[in-house]
Amino acid sequence: EEGGSAVGLSSSEAVREIASEVDRPVNLSNPDWVVYVRVIRMGLAKVASVSILKPHELESVSPR
Repeated sequence: EEGGSAVGLSSSEAVREIASEVDRPVNLSNPDWVVYVRVIRMGLAKVASVSILKPHELESVSPR
């Protein structure tokens, strides 16, 4: 969080940043939970949609 301002991160940088805030072991190969972040454009602004899902739930919301 940068005071509410937009921060440009690559996917791997975003994973590391989010995982650093989780106070438990993180298993990227076989997760119990998935933090799904999607950036969407609304007019001129970009906003983030954040969901916390079980891995099988993510399959049902992934774009095809």
